[in-house]
Amino acid sequence: GWDNPNVFQICTLNETKSVTKKRQEIGRGLRLCVNQDGERIHDKSINTLTVMANESYDSFAKSLQKEIETDSKIKFGTIKKTDFSHISMKNKKGEYKPIGEQGSVALFNHFKLMNYINGRGKVQEVLKVAIQEDKLEVPERFESIKDQIKNVVTRYVSKIDIKNARKKEKVEINTRVFSSQEFNELWDKIKYKTTYFVDFDTDDLIENCSKALSEQLYVSKPKLIYTKSGLKIDASGVNVLDENKIAPDVVYTGEEEVILPDIIKYLQNETFLTRKTIVQVLIKSGTIEMFKKNPQEYMENTLKIIRREMNHMLIEGIKYVELEDYYSQELFNNEEFYAYLDDMIESEHSIYDHVVLDSDVEHDFALNLEKDDKVKLYLKLPEWFKINTPIGGYNPDWAVLIEDNGQKKMYFVVETKGNVDVGNLHRSLKQSEQDKIKCGKKHFEALNTGIELTVTDNYINFKKKVGD
Repeated sequence: GWDNPNVFQICTLNETKSVTKKRQEIGRGLRLCVNQDGERIHDKSINTLTVMANESYDSFAKSLQKEIETDSKIKFGTIKKTDFSHISMKNKKGEYKPIGEQGSVALFNHFKLMNYINGRGKVQEVLKVAIQEDKLEVPERFESIKDQIKNVVTRYVSKIDIKNARKKEKVEINTRVFSSQEFNELWDKIKYKTTYFVDFDTDDLIENCSKALSEQLYVSKPKLIYTKSGLKIDASGVNVLDENKIAPDVVYTGEEEVILPDIIKYLQNETFLTRKTIVQVLIKSGTIEMFKKNPQEYMENTLKIIRREMNHMLIEGIKYVELEDYYSQELFNNEEFYAYLDDMIESEHSIYDHVVLDSDVEHDFALNLEKDDKVKLYLKLPEWFKINTPIGGYNPDWAVLIEDNGQKKMYFVVETKGNVDVGNLHRSLKQSEQDKIKCGKKHFEALNTGIELTVTDNYINFKKKVGD
C-alpha cells in the first residue's frame, strides 16, 4: 500500500493482541513528518502523535515502555557506570576536568551501597524518595558537584507520590494474652468453619427479578467518554503528564441500527439459570425495548439486578452446617506483618502488642476496648478468618470477651462504621452488607456456642446492646 510518514493520530478500535502489530502502529506515528518537498520537519509543535487508546493512561504507558525496551534494548530508569564521566570538577590546580570513568564508577558504587540502585543500575524507590525530598547523599569528595550529579540522576527517576515516609514497625504477638486460657476458650467458640445449603422457589425468583428490572433498570443512549493527556518518554521511562490532562468529555453516538447480541445466552452463561427462566424474567419485566436502545448497557445492568436478586434469595433460604475443619491458632504465629505508627495503637488486652486499624471509627472503638476494665481481651480478626457466603467470603471485624461480675460473655462486632444506623440497618447498609451480616448470624447460630453477632456504629451503642 501507500506509505504515509505524516501520521498524527492513531485510534485503536480493536484490542491489539499482537505485540509486533502494536509496535508497528506506534512506530509509524513516531516518524518525523515531511513537507511538500519530502524534507523532514524537526518541529516539536508539529511532530505530535495523539493515540486514542482503549485502555488507561498508566497501562498504555507501561505497555509502550515495555515494547520500546524490547525492541530497542533501551533500559529505562537504569544508570550506567559511565553516566557521570562527563561531569567536570575543579582539581587541586584549580582546573575543571571531567571526573572520567574512574570517578563515575566510584559514584555508581556509592549509589549501590546507599541502595539507590541495584547491581544492574536499576533505580530503586529509595533514590526516588531522596530526589523528591532533596536528601541525595554523595561522597564527600564529590560534594562540590552534587547539583550536577543530581541533574544526571533526575533524568532516570520518574515522578512518585509519597503517601507516607514514616517508619514502619513490626507487629508482635502478645504472648501473655495469646497463651492465656481466656483466649483459648474464645477461639474454641469461633474457630470452626461451616458449609451452607440454599433453597428457593423458581416462581418467586422470576417474580422478584422481573419486578426489580421493571422498577430499577435504566439504560442510557450509547456514548463515548474520553479524556486527553500526554506521554513523556525520557531516560526514566514512559510517564503520563498529569498537568496536561483535560477533563473527561462525552460524545453521544447516533441512533443507527445495530446487530443485537444473544442476550439469553449471555445471561445463561453468567447466572446458570435456564433459558426458559431468563425469557420469562425479561418478558415479564417489560424492558425489552430498552435492549435496542443500548444492548451492551442493557445486558450489563440486567445481569447486575438479576444477580443481586438471586443472591438475596439465596441468603434468605440459606442454612449453615458446622464442619470438623477449623482455623488453627498456629496461623497467628505464621503471620508476620508491619504497619505505620499512625495506623495502629499499643495494646495490653489484644493478642498483638499493637492493633492495626483501618478507619477513625475503628481507632475510637479500639481505644475504648483498651480502656474498659470489663474487657478481658479482644482481637481484630485477621483477613484469613473468613465465613463462606454465596456472595463471597465475609471477614468480621472484632472478637471481644467481656467479664461482668465474674461471668464471661463473648460478642462479635461485625461492623464498626460511622454511617450505621443501628435502629434501621435496612436503610444504612448496602444490600450486600446486610446479606453478609445475615449469613454471619446464621453461621454462628450453627456453631451453637453462645456467640452473639452484633452491629454497631460506636462503643457506647455496643455497650448498650450487650446490656452493660
